[in-house]
Amino acid sequence: MDSDWFKGRLRERKRTQEHLAVAIHRERSVVSKIINGKQPLQIDEVRGFSEVLEVPVIEILYRAGLWNAAPSVVLAPIINSVEAGEFADTTPDEPPSAEHSIVVERACKTVFALKIEGDSMDRVAPENSLIVVNYSVKKAKDGELFVFRRHGEATFKRFRKDESGAWLEPDSTNPRHTRIFPDNGDNIEVIGRVIEIRPEYG
Repeated sequence: MDSDWFKGRLRERKRTQEHLAVAIHRERSVVSKIINGKQPLQIDEVRGFSEVLEVPVIEILYRAGLWNAAPSVVLAPIINSVEAGEFADTTPDEPPSAEHSIVVERACKTVFALKIEGDSMDRVAPENSLIVVNYSVKKAKDGELFVFRRHGEATFKRFRKDESGAWLEPDSTNPRHTRIFPDNGDNIEVIGRVIEIRPEYG
């Protein structure tokens, strides 16, 4: 039982153990024992924890020590936001902390997560979503979602390419966002391919 993560997630979502108790139809004292590792979380209680903490069921299973296929999941550190500003270190040397990472199923170890700011890709990833990026994939293919670095800033876009050239395509309900065409000598670096989107992770 990863007690620190459960307590941290409650703080992040501004929820209490009482909210968990109501969700799983147990006394608050039972929830306290579960979170502090004094009583195991039961399978029929996992869904309630998932709904209150607003994370996938797999995350609850993993953090509670109930995920039997542990080698098939990895922790992806949440390292930065993706809309603007200097891009953070994409290959952290330190292991991800419990409160600042998410569980990713069937993923390689070269992953990190970014929080979406803005609406340039809101058709596929609304603001406050998390995207999981595999930074070992450096070759962009037409139609796939990637994170790029341009002029020292990160951008999340769909890569498009045809006989006329290549460009970065927004997928937005806001018409002010337009295609990005590389200028002559423009150095656009591929950071990695987006392999998962978790809307409204918050």
